[in-house]
Amino acid sequence: MKKRISIGCLLGFIFSCLGVIAIPMMQVLTEGAHNRIPIRQAYPIYFGIVILEIVALILSIAGVKAASSKQLKLRGLGVAGIVISAGFMLVIGSVLVMNSIGPRESPPTWNK
Repeated sequence: MKKRISIGCLLGFIFSCLGVIAIPMMQVLTEGAHNRIPIRQAYPIYFGIVILEIVALILSIAGVKAASSKQLKLRGLGVAGIVISAGFMLVIGSVLVMNSIGPRESPPTWNK
């Protein structure tokens, strides 16, 4: 009997890769040479990408659990999906924290 594949692992990996690929594409579209989409109109798209990464993380975790208990294939893709999604969420979280803190002002200099 052939081993079945874990659909959760496969979909989680695909969704995590789509989210990581979509961010640079949106950067090119919003800040590219032609400036096709105003940045304020792109916020819902960025929010959708973050939701996609959360869904990818959930699918990957569920897929790895199912693959472990039922001896299914593609468990490694599920683990890769978890790593990619979690790393992406850490990067996005750190960028949001840095943006909320804002740039620091330089200390005043004394002119003589």
